[in-house]
Amino acid sequence: MNSKFLPKIPDKTVISIRLEDGLIHRIDELSKKQKMSRNELIKQCILFSLEQLDEEVGLELLRLDD
Repeated sequence: MNSKFLPKIPDKTVISIRLEDGLIHRIDELSKKQKMSRNELIKQCILFSLEQLDEEVGLELLRLDD
């Protein structure tokens, strides 16, 4: 058998943000309830928010065309 393990580094960038302690506490509590990491919850929240903004901006652009 001639197969080799070739680890791959995913295309991700580490960032840093400052959040109030109360917000971090809320995030941690929700991530525990959802049984996911803090990072995963924050990522999903950001993606959801961006999708919502995309829809809102798209609707605004349609209104401007009228």
